[in-house]
Amino acid sequence: MIKIITTQIEFQQLESEWNALYNIAIVRTPFQSFSFNWTSWNNFLNSQKQNKIWIVCNREKNNKFTGIVPLYIDNKGILRFINDLHLDFGDGLFEKKENSYFIVKNITECISKTKEIKGVQLINLTEKSIVFPYMKSLLKQSFAFASTEHSFLPIINEMEIENSLHLRAKERNELAKANKRNAQHLHKIYRVETSPFPFEELIEIRNNMHKNGRRVAAFFGDDFLNLSRNLYENNHLLISITSNENGITSASTIIADHKNKWYMFWVSMYDENYKLINIYNNNQFINTTLLDKENCVDFELKRG
Repeated sequence: MIKIITTQIEFQQLESEWNALYNIAIVRTPFQSFSFNWTSWNNFLNSQKQNKIWIVCNREKNNKFTGIVPLYIDNKGILRFINDLHLDFGDGLFEKKENSYFIVKNITECISKTKEIKGVQLINLTEKSIVFPYMKSLLKQSFAFASTEHSFLPIINEMEIENSLHLRAKERNELAKANKRNAQHLHKIYRVETSPFPFEELIEIRNNMHKNGRRVAAFFGDDFLNLSRNLYENNHLLISITSNENGITSASTIIADHKNKWYMFWVSMYDENYKLINIYNNNQFINTTLLDKENCVDFELKRG
C-alpha cells in the first residue's frame, strides 16, 4: 500500500523504519539515508514555506516497510528529490527489485492526481538507479539526458593508487609529484568513533577559500556545516585533513558506506599556495583506507 507523507511529524516518525530499510536495500548510498534527508529538509528547504514534503512510502499487507522515495514539491510546483542540489545519487530505497515497479507505478498515478504538482524533475540519477527506467517509461512527455558523469575507481588492496594499472604513465607521474611535493604535510582522517566533528578546521580552510576568491561567500555555509556534522555523527561521512605549521592546508569530506566498502569524495577545500595538495590529500586517504580493508574498495570521484 502506497502512502504519501506530507507533514514534518510523519517524516520524523519514519526514522527507525527508514534506517532499517536502508540497511537491507538492494541499492543505496548515504544520500538515501534518513539523516541526509531529514537534516537537508530542516536546513535547506523547510524555511521556504511553499516547499512541501512529498515522501512516498510503501507497506506490504503485513505492514512491512519495503520502499521509500524521498521527494518534495518546490515553490514552483516541481516534484524533486530532497536536497537534489547537494546529492550526487538520487534514487529511492527498495527492499526488492520486484516490488519497485509497483511502487513507481503508483507514484506516477499519485502525481497525476496531485494538483500541486506541475512537473517532475529528478536529477543526478545514475544508470544503476531503480527509479529512473520506470519513471521514464511511465511518465508521459518525459525525457532524460546526461549532463555530467562520475569517475569510478576500483582499487585492489595493497596497490597504491599511483601504481594502479588503470592510469597512464603521465597520470602516475602527476600523482607521484603530488606525493613528493607535499610529503611534509601531516594527514589525518576524522572518524566519528575516534574524533569529534572538526568544526574549527573546516571553517579555517573554508574561510581561506573565501578570502582567496576560490569560492563564493555562501560556499560551505552554516546549513551545509550542520548537514555535514549530522552525516558525520551518523557515520555516513569521513573527513580527510592535511596541515602544516601554518595551519590547515586541505580538507576533503567523503561520503561513506562502510558496509559496502564504498566511498565518494564530496567536497574538497584547499590552500592554493600548496600545489596539488588536494590531490595529495585524496591519495593519502585512499592509501590509508586500503590498509584497513580487505579485497576491493570502491571510490567515486563525485560529479564533474
